[in-house]
Amino acid sequence: MDLSTSGCFILSDDQVRVGELIRITIHSDEYGQICIWGEVVYQINEMGFAARFTGADEIDLNHLTLIVKSGLYNMEESGMFDSRNLKSA
Repeated sequence: MDLSTSGCFILSDDQVRVGELIRITIHSDEYGQICIWGEVVYQINEMGFAARFTGADEIDLNHLTLIVKSGLYNMEESGMFDSRNLKSA
């Protein structure tokens, strides 16, 4: 997963559609569970997809910013992110 404060690219073979609204859940020992809504902006078959963040509560947005600034965003390797936790709206 590549992560910024405005969106992410998720390595996944899940089938999503451009324009689909999804809920992305990030698990962090330091901040707990962070839930962010995003819109799929493009997909690469059998590789993954990009999502632009469209909403979250203020606390989750603040925690996301702290994670990105700290460089703790290699989440699949650290176990913070699991693509099986993606949910469509």
